[in-house]
Amino acid sequence: MKRIVLLLGIAVTMFAQFGMWRGSGADDAPRTQPTLSEIMQQKMLHSQDVLQGLIDADFEQIQSAADSLLSKGIQESIQNVKERTDDETYEHFRLEYVRLSSQLISCAHDKNLPGATLYYQSLVQTCIACHQHLRLDSPKTVQSSRPERSPSMRRFAQAN
Repeated sequence: MKRIVLLLGIAVTMFAQFGMWRGSGADDAPRTQPTLSEIMQQKMLHSQDVLQGLIDADFEQIQSAADSLLSKGIQESIQNVKERTDDETYEHFRLEYVRLSSQLISCAHDKNLPGATLYYQSLVQTCIACHQHLRLDSPKTVQSSRPERSPSMRRFAQAN
């Protein structure tokens, strides 16, 4: 039952993302899609928010940031469908990213801190492995620009 609810949540998120890109009417200003680099920077900021939520045992923050991670992962996959259709390794990492993000959301919902921590660590390992693959595959694919710290990470850095 839990798996069905999780898959339904993923499907709803995917349809919501697709609907937002199509636009809601002729009066809307044209939307510009973020670049891959911008999506990656946003994912980094959301992952920092997950980490801060884990440190504080703030399950709402973990779930909110993990929802954003999942959304960005889906957005990234739709944007890169033309660039990476022949890359089975990238597709593996992308699917694993979506699966781990979903599990992280589920653990946050259940207030399962050890589980959320485990899925977060696995998610980070997957991201690092994917970026290593992309660097080896095409050095220009992954931009090395470092995003700003998230507000929660700035507060943490100032406190220490």
